[in-house]
Amino acid sequence: MSNPQINTHLRVGILIVAFTWFFFTGFQFIKSAFNIYGDPSRMFWVSLSDTAGTFGLGFRTMAALIAVLTILFFVTKKDLTKPEVTMSIRWIILGEAVFMLALFPCIVWSVAAALGVSNTMGLGSFIESTLPIIVESVIIPVVLFKLFLELNPNKPARGAIKWGLISGISYLFMFWLNNTGNWIGAIERKGIEYVTMYPDHILSIVLTGGGLLALSIYAVIYTRNSAVKEAFSRLDLRKIGAIITLLGLYFLINYVLWLVLGTDQKWSTWYAWLLGHNMDLWLLSLSLIGTPLMFNDYLKQWTNKKVTALLIAVEGVGAVFMALFVSVYVAGITQLPQYVVYHSEPTVRLTMSVIGVILLALVIVALIAGLIKKAPK
Repeated sequence: MSNPQINTHLRVGILIVAFTWFFFTGFQFIKSAFNIYGDPSRMFWVSLSDTAGTFGLGFRTMAALIAVLTILFFVTKKDLTKPEVTMSIRWIILGEAVFMLALFPCIVWSVAAALGVSNTMGLGSFIESTLPIIVESVIIPVVLFKLFLELNPNKPARGAIKWGLISGISYLFMFWLNNTGNWIGAIERKGIEYVTMYPDHILSIVLTGGGLLALSIYAVIYTRNSAVKEAFSRLDLRKIGAIITLLGLYFLINYVLWLVLGTDQKWSTWYAWLLGHNMDLWLLSLSLIGTPLMFNDYLKQWTNKKVTALLIAVEGVGAVFMALFVSVYVAGITQLPQYVVYHSEPTVRLTMSVIGVILLALVIVALIAGLIKKAPK
């Protein structure tokens, strides 16, 4: 990064996101480990898929811990060398690849559900379950292992850039498939009126089916134009930051919509997925990385005070909200094997709703400001 001030904001953002990733994933890992054999009536392949998934969650938790330790080293001590950074990133990628690969047994379960052999957890359609899990457990691991091989200090950066961007596209399409499929499943069970009666559901479906797809397509276009770059410094960080910010906003908007407008009467498999089974909900913190990336090259057009004030506001409110978000999940460990999340407590929910709305507004302001400012010449 060319500017130390923005570099500092980016490091703080990465630190907050890394901690959010680690604690949320760690909770999911512990919860899953406690509940593998909680229901003896479950079918063999369901127990097998849960066991494999728990194994994979352990690797993702390890990857998140490496991310925390790496950025802590940056923030509190000194910069790491290029080989050290590369090694840390490769371990993180490997842990994530194993996590995704461990989902492969779920394909048997999903196929059985799609064929009507099983109605376990209400997963009854190919779009809702089978197709997303194929992308997660087959395509993404292949892409990540390729990225792992290309990310080598002794190799040209072009290969790592290309496969890093392809990895991002794979994740975006996976998020689109997963979340769109779960909305389709909820509508199949609840009826179309479940959407038309609630404006927040209409907004969520538009953001899911249309917004994530549009973001994925834009990422493809960006990758086509950027995969030939010979160095990471040649990449347009403004556009990368915008993509990351928008992805984080998708998860943040859906979570805050539930905090503000969610009720017991509106509960469905969509909310069960979003709040309970979604291992990627921690991505609602991603805007804390995306916003400083967008402003990396714009200090010549903005005064340092304006940029600093905006980014400090986003990071400060974001840090408080992420701390609350992590706490309401991690606190549920004391109730295991029961699955308890404390964001339904009235006082906690009200507090998170207010802070969440403020964070949403700040991130949207930062996103618009970053997009309308032209790059310095």
